[in-house]
Amino acid sequence: MSKGSGSDNGCAMVIVVFFFFGLIIQLFGVTLWILQFVLPVAGLILAILIGYQAWAGVRRSAEAHELAERNHAQLQQIAMDTEYQLTAILSAWDNVNTTMGVGTIYKDVFASGEATPELIELRGELSRARKLSNRLREQRETMTNRELLEAISDADELWCSLTKTYQNARREL
Repeated sequence: MSKGSGSDNGCAMVIVVFFFFGLIIQLFGVTLWILQFVLPVAGLILAILIGYQAWAGVRRSAEAHELAERNHAQLQQIAMDTEYQLTAILSAWDNVNTTMGVGTIYKDVFASGEATPELIELRGELSRARKLSNRLREQRETMTNRELLEAISDADELWCSLTKTYQNARREL
């Protein structure tokens, strides 16, 4: 009896192992069967999402490019206005120098070496303003946004300083 019972246990074990192995294979087959329907649908949904993201990216890029062009055009307009302001204050200084004889006085003071620090600073500001005005007039179209912003900022500072000095000088004369 013992000999027959031992082999029955081995056969039962083999049958159980084959049963579980068959069950695992069946589950794997069912999973593959389900995936054959799910993967194409998921792929289609993913393709639609990728296409939409690409379309939205192109649209955002076009809008950003258009905005950058408008900003550049506006900066060029501001630079042109700034150049006009600098030219106006420079022409006012030139008018004072020629009509009131101030230019001759300044020339004599610089020639004699007795120029005050304020006069030296004024002369430097006028020179910088002329250079900046010429640069804005000649190179405004080719300047980058950063260069335009720096030039506009410098021109505004010069314009404020020269206008303040001009008004003070007019009061003194």
